[in-house]
Amino acid sequence: MATSNFIGRKRMITEYLKALTMDNKTDKLAIRFLYIITQLNLGKKLTPKELALKFDVTERIIQKDIITN
Repeated sequence: MATSNFIGRKRMITEYLKALTMDNKTDKLAIRFLYIITQLNLGKKLTPKELALKFDVTERIIQKDIITN
């Protein structure tokens, strides 16, 4: 039961990410933030450097994302 609930939430987040446009700053932040939260929930370890490379931003931007959210 818990597994199907998790899969449902993961699917919902995936669909939400697909629906977002990459046209404005808020959408980009939301995508980064949801990705970070999802990966942490899956038990993955993340570094600012790898996230910065993935999203084509600076490490400082990633740090700001985490601090302000």
